[in-house]
Amino acid sequence: LIVAPEANGVFFEMSPAAAQTVAARGWKFLPFLTPLGCRFMCSWATKPADLARLIADLESAAGADQG
Repeated sequence: LIVAPEANGVFFEMSPAAAQTVAARGWKFLPFLTPLGCRFMCSWATKPADLARLIADLESAAGADQG
């Protein structure tokens, strides 16, 4: 993590390949501070199932990037 999670946002670094994979799955995020930095924000109405899907997509993209 680049910055500790606050409220409805999280900031972390992700490889360009993983970022491309996550974006291709329909997730929207912005660059943040560093060349690898990403800024994810969510609605106050975000459901736990939506977050679980995002986390699964992030883990899958990171795993594909490593192997």
